[in-house]
Amino acid sequence: MDKHRRIANAPHEHFMRTAEDEFDKFVRTELALQRAEREERAQRLRLPIDLNFGNGSLRDRYRS
Repeated sequence: MDKHRRIANAPHEHFMRTAEDEFDKFVRTELALQRAEREERAQRLRLPIDLNFGNGSLRDRYRS
């Protein structure tokens, strides 16, 4: 019975691993696009680029 469960769980585990990999790839791509857009806007507006913008939430960033 244990062997049967391992076989039944294998497709689910494979699916979950694949979904997590795809999501990670999507997140990296989105972050790269956001960074590029932010740098482009900063360059147009002649603003300094904050390199630590994506490290932490806005709540942590503006805590008083």
